[in-house]
Amino acid sequence: MKTILVPTDFSKLSITSIYYAIGLAKEINAKIIVLNVINGVLSTSSLNTWKNLDEQMIQDAQTEATRILEEICNKHGIIDISYSYVLGFPVKDAVEEFATQHKVDFIVMGSKGVTGLSKAFLGTNAAAVINNSSIPVFIIPGEVNYKRIKKIVYASDMDNLLHEMKAITKFAALVNASVHVLHVVDTEEGLSKEKTKLRDGLIEELIRMTNYSDIHLHLKRNSDIAEGVEKFVEETRPDLLVMFTHRLDFYEKLFGKSITRQVVFHNDTPLLAFNKTNQ
Repeated sequence: MKTILVPTDFSKLSITSIYYAIGLAKEINAKIIVLNVINGVLSTSSLNTWKNLDEQMIQDAQTEATRILEEICNKHGIIDISYSYVLGFPVKDAVEEFATQHKVDFIVMGSKGVTGLSKAFLGTNAAAVINNSSIPVFIIPGEVNYKRIKKIVYASDMDNLLHEMKAITKFAALVNASVHVLHVVDTEEGLSKEKTKLRDGLIEELIRMTNYSDIHLHLKRNSDIAEGVEKFVEETRPDLLVMFTHRLDFYEKLFGKSITRQVVFHNDTPLLAFNKTNQ
């Protein structure tokens, strides 16, 4: 049985992620662990005060978790769902350590779509977990409800395509979904080169290497890659967008140059992000 981890702070956004995870768990036969990361900080100068505060935070979290899980079970019946907490900071490190120790297969988190300077503050944990995680991360925007995953769009830069497609089709097989590979290029020359690859049998090679037949390739031109991805998603309305990201250096984090980060904050389709560094 697979395991889905849902980090939560008991906000409305994170509760939506739990319900999305329930739908996914039913489809792929998985159990769910709801995890609350408590920012416990111990100070040698005031150890007792911090210890009492930690204990109160743990108790409050346990009470809220019990209420929510009871509500979920009353609504959905018997579900393999449990609650855990960890004391730790930052959230991304605590989630990664817990997920690794418990052999988690997928992480599900919420991210509120925002624009402008606000995006540096809202959804930060989700972006940080994507950047840090060795485990595939589902990002659920806003209050999106789970619906059966029938169509997957994979936004690719065409580097390591065969290797990445093996990971994607492995998941696609669990939900019996079609995989639509999208490659956005910014010049006519680039588009022409990719069309040549297509004529040379790229799709046939992908099908043979992945042993998965429901694969399709789409080539689009747009000077803004993130915009090109978003336009295609708006036109085709997939159930899931898949992207491979990589660890960002300081300047990319500061200025938000990552295509994956841009799409996380501007798209209303659930995203499944794989970290290239760990693939």
